[in-house]
Amino acid sequence: MANWMILCWRRCNNHNTQLNKATGRQHNKSVMKNIPNLYRDAVIGRYPNAQNLRMPVVAGSQNNVIYAEIAGETRVFKFGSADSVKKNAQISKLYKMHKIPCPQINIGEYNSLFFEEYELLPGTTLFEAIQNGMDANKIKQIYREIIECFSKMDRIPGYIISDIPNKHAHEFAKQHITNTNGAILGQICMALVYMLNIGNNKNDAVYHSDITPKNTIVSADGHLVGFIDMDSVVVCNINYAFGMLAAKYIQMGFDINELINIYNKFGTKKLSPKRIAFLADGMNFVKKQLWEYSNNKQK
Repeated sequence: MANWMILCWRRCNNHNTQLNKATGRQHNKSVMKNIPNLYRDAVIGRYPNAQNLRMPVVAGSQNNVIYAEIAGETRVFKFGSADSVKKNAQISKLYKMHKIPCPQINIGEYNSLFFEEYELLPGTTLFEAIQNGMDANKIKQIYREIIECFSKMDRIPGYIISDIPNKHAHEFAKQHITNTNGAILGQICMALVYMLNIGNNKNDAVYHSDITPKNTIVSADGHLVGFIDMDSVVVCNINYAFGMLAAKYIQMGFDINELINIYNKFGTKKLSPKRIAFLADGMNFVKKQLWEYSNNKQK
């Protein structure tokens, strides 16, 4: 059943990416031409010798990430507001202190334009690995490693980042959805996410709330390398973060109870399986609706 679902998942997502079989993270010429001049100028202004500027194949909804070759290594530049860039740099240090793998983010600025800068993590996104034929057993092994890292997030209380703006899940949801889909949907999503996070405050921590295949980097031999998109690290309820994590796992035909059983071996908080399943199914539905709304808006 799971193998058939994975095949369907690959086919449904195949039109969203152009994969290069050699590395899995290469970029075509049309993608290179789409880099905004403002971003290109910022990278070249900071590194005049930067070469092969390009956007990722698996790009985010805001198209604000650029790769560049600098002194023999690939570096990532992610543009955003001053607050978000500073927050993500702080989060990356916090996660590394707790042995949660992620990039070491530095703060960059060029002509009042702020950006994150870090060395590209080695490997490919889990999304690309699945598209390239990763088998079910390797996918499950990676999710086991993901859950082990997720359980370490239990130990980071929300007050640790009390000075960071938009640190709660509903605040981030409003900001992100407003930027990508408009203010009205931003307000609706903020209210929805707020309600989904109501519960025992003891179950809150600083979780990555969008651990998806596109935000997970894996090695060629099928192991977790790290998480990207520190924007999505927020103070939220564990069931909310776990539901977001489990959504794609369910979509591929796997049993959510497998993830819950793994977490119970490593985690410190009490999960609600029914609430997690509801959140995962709901997230799959909402993301589909937002994707269709964005596509229709562009037509």
